[in-house]
Amino acid sequence: MKHAVFTFLVIFAVSLVQAQVNVDEGIELAAGYIIANTSDTGRVAYERHVNPNVLPNVNRYNILRHAGTIYSTRLYEEVNPNNPEMHAARLRLTDYLLKNYCIEIQDGMCTIVSTPEEESVPEPQAKVGAVGLALLGITDLVKEGKVPLKTVQGMGDFILYMQKEDGSFWSKYVYSTKSCDGGFISTYYPGEAALGLLYLYDADPQEKWLEGCKKALFYLADSRKDLKVVPEFDHWAMLATRKLLENPKNGLTSKENARLIFHARQMAEMVLPTQILKPKDPIVDGSMGKNISPCSNGTKAEGLVAIYAIMKDDPALQKKILAALDRLCGFLLRAQIQEEYLRGGFPSSAAWRLPGGPKKAYIVRIDNVQHIMSAWINYRKIKRK
Repeated sequence: MKHAVFTFLVIFAVSLVQAQVNVDEGIELAAGYIIANTSDTGRVAYERHVNPNVLPNVNRYNILRHAGTIYSTRLYEEVNPNNPEMHAARLRLTDYLLKNYCIEIQDGMCTIVSTPEEESVPEPQAKVGAVGLALLGITDLVKEGKVPLKTVQGMGDFILYMQKEDGSFWSKYVYSTKSCDGGFISTYYPGEAALGLLYLYDADPQEKWLEGCKKALFYLADSRKDLKVVPEFDHWAMLATRKLLENPKNGLTSKENARLIFHARQMAEMVLPTQILKPKDPIVDGSMGKNISPCSNGTKAEGLVAIYAIMKDDPALQKKILAALDRLCGFLLRAQIQEEYLRGGFPSSAAWRLPGGPKKAYIVRIDNVQHIMSAWINYRKIKRK
C-alpha cells in the first residue's frame, strides 16, 4: 500500500512539473553556483565532487568550457542587468581568459591556447571553437572599455584564417609548426565559430564577419541535407542559425533562408523522437536519446529553443518542440542539486542521488551548469511571450 501511494505521488509530481515548468529558481541557483565557484583570480572550479571528501584534480582544466561559462554569464546579465556579483564574476572570468590564454600570432590574429598540462593535448594548440566561444562572452565588453576592440577583431581574423574555401574549418592550430591540424574534425567547433562571428559583427559591423558566418552555416546545412539521419544534434549551429535569421541585415535570399530552415528541421526531427516518456521514473522522464546526462540534455534544450524560434512559420512543429522542452526542462530541474553543498550545480548523471554509479556520475563540471543555465534563460523567454 505504501509503495502504491509513493508511486502515485511521484507520478503526480512529475505531471505537475510538466504542466507548470518554472525555471526561475533553477536559473538563480545555477547563477549562484557560477559566482561561488569563480575565484578571485577568475579561474573557475572546473570540476567538483558531490562528496566533499573527494578532491578534484585542480590541474585539469578546459579553457573552451571556461569561455562557454563567460557566454552563459553574458546571457544572464542581459536579463538580469542589476546583479553586481555576476558582473564582477564575469569580468574576472574575462580577465583570466585574456591574461593567461589569449595569444597574438602572425598578422595580429588572436588565439586561445589549450595547454598539455591542463587538457592532455600533445602540445600547445588553439581550438577554433574556443575562440568562437570567447567572442560570445566578451564582445559586448568592448563598449565598456573592458576588452580591446583589436583583441576581438584579432580573434575574428583567426577564425576566418581557419575557414576553408567551402565554408568548413580546420579545427586546431598548432603553434610549433604554425599550421592547421587536419587530424581532428570537430562537430561543434564550426557552429561555435559561426556564432562567435555573429556576436563580433554586433560589436564591429564589418561585412567579413557576417559572410564568414553565412559560409559556415551554408556548409553545415548543405553537407547534411541528404542524410536520412543526422548523427549529431548540433546545438551551436542552431543557435547561430537563429541569430543570423533574426538579423535584419543578414542579406539572405529566400532560397538561402530555406536551406537554413531545412537544416533546423532536420535537427528537430532527429532529436524529438528520442525523448524518454516514463512518468513513473522521474530520474529519466523527459530526457533525450537514452542519455540522462544533464549536460547533454542541456545542449539539446539550447538547440530546441533556437529551432522553436526558427520555425515561426510552422506552429504545429513549434507546439511539439515546446511540449518536449517543458518535459525536458522538468527533467533538468529534478537533476539540479538543491542541497547546500554545491547547490545549483549539476552532476554528470541525473541519477547522482543513487549510489553505485560510475565515478564520473558524481562530478559537477562547470559546463554542466553553464549549458543548462543558458538553455533555461532562453526557454523562459519563449514561455513569457
